[in-house]
Amino acid sequence: HYFLQGIMKFYKMPYILKKDRVAKKADWNFISEFNSYIKERGEVSLKELENYFVGLDYSNIMLSARNSPEVIFIGNGYYLHCSKLNLQEKDFADMEPAINDLCQKSPVTSRFLLYFFKEHFSDFLSRNNIATSDKLFGILQYMFSKKFNFSRPYIFANNLSQITHKAVLLQYFADADRISIEQLLKFCEENKIRYIAKNYLIENLKPEFIRIDDLNLSRPEKIGITDKVISEVIEVLNDKIEQNGGWQSARVFKNYELLPKLEVEWNSFLLESVVELSNKPFKVLHTSNSTGKYSSAIFVEKDFAEDKIEDFLLKVLLAAHKRRNFKTYAEILNWLKEKGFCHSAIPRFLFLKNHLSSDKTGKITLK
Repeated sequence: HYFLQGIMKFYKMPYILKKDRVAKKADWNFISEFNSYIKERGEVSLKELENYFVGLDYSNIMLSARNSPEVIFIGNGYYLHCSKLNLQEKDFADMEPAINDLCQKSPVTSRFLLYFFKEHFSDFLSRNNIATSDKLFGILQYMFSKKFNFSRPYIFANNLSQITHKAVLLQYFADADRISIEQLLKFCEENKIRYIAKNYLIENLKPEFIRIDDLNLSRPEKIGITDKVISEVIEVLNDKIEQNGGWQSARVFKNYELLPKLEVEWNSFLLESVVELSNKPFKVLHTSNSTGKYSSAIFVEKDFAEDKIEDFLLKVLLAAHKRRNFKTYAEILNWLKEKGFCHSAIPRFLFLKNHLSSDKTGKITLK
């Protein structure tokens, strides 16, 4: 396209040549044309924009939309022109204090606001054909961009350097020293905060809050965890890992009397949490954990540092088989449970990937 512009310039064609575009008039403005196209149609899809503005990709369209104050992104690849909104003065007067009250303590999600608006501002939703939280977010951002902070899907009354799941949760629990996992999940449910899994939420709060048992999180310093405590725990674990042949499962660790005294009782979750606060002199792998009553962490030395959990389990199981010559599946299961590598069943990948099988006579093959 640069070569084409060069040819047009060389032959003095009667067009205005800009960086990536050709225009008939010197005062032509792409953003104005972009805005006019959407205004004429009211609501358009990303695909329509790509088809009409040939050469524009997704990032170009997003940038153009951000530079067009009258264009509102309403989710699912659709854009709406503000001229199609049916807004009334009372919408601004009534909704601003309501939103302000809701998001004073911590950011509120547009999903939560959609439920709230259905109860308190249903007429506004109906007049503007709002049925999704994404569309509500976009329209509220257009209406109140100077009153609140917006970072999809969050709306917040005060400035935060970053509005993320973690920032929202830490803001809400700013005055708490301990949080129950039940409280955490309830807060997310009530405020329509989506998350991948419970463990994702817990991991997200580190290092400000760490898991101290199967039900609770705490600020580390509030239960007596210091740099010295962390160093002593790592030293004890290093010894145990060396004695065990290069690994130690948090679930079957029993030598808690060797660890420093804390404000709470030691357990596998707390042990894992303290390791995660360290500079990690060894790698932490995780087995599947169907019960959630214990940590699934396995601490492994550098010889296994490049292994994924399946590679590690197969490697140590093959080594054990070479020494012990397992005769039955029960023997293998008992050994895996004894080492803290599984809870109630042999890991399925061993069968699915043909590492473990038996013939008609019951002879075990492990490879």
